[in-house]
Amino acid sequence: MTSGVIKNFDFGNFALICSFVFALWALIVGAVGASKANKSAERSATAAIHLMGLSAVLSLLMLARAFIQHEYHLLYVWQNSNNGMPWYYRISAIRGGMDDSLLLWATMMCVLSSLVLARLQSRSHETVCASLRSWIPPVLAGASGFFIFVVTFLTNPFRVHSALVAEGNGLNPLL
Repeated sequence: MTSGVIKNFDFGNFALICSFVFALWALIVGAVGASKANKSAERSATAAIHLMGLSAVLSLLMLARAFIQHEYHLLYVWQNSNNGMPWYYRISAIRGGMDDSLLLWATMMCVLSSLVLARLQSRSHETVCASLRSWIPPVLAGASGFFIFVVTFLTNPFRVHSALVAEGNGLNPLL
């Protein structure tokens, strides 16, 4: 049981950190590529944004899995769920506090940034001015990266609870 718990924590947190690294890469490489009109750097930044979205979704799914499986070693899961809750309340508890609300918003920003770039690639090049088009990936990476930074380093929902507990605190009564 302990190794599965550690693996879930490690993978969810690792995916969150990867999302931040991809955002940072897309921001820096995308800005350099846009300023020097380097198409390979622009493609690299676009790929990093797609990977940023994927890793953010994986992180959110790992947190959902932690709620469903009652993994109370995670402080956020302990604070927002308990054993008596049906599975659908445990899934809704994902949105029960600030930590995962920010993760949800950051994931949505990452996925929408990826979708914007996919849509932009499928359109003809005449729709957006070429000089503006090259700055879209670093701007999207900066905006998404800010939220991923906040989630990763300030309100990380994968923080480990200091004590081993068998029962959670329960859903926020205001919900």
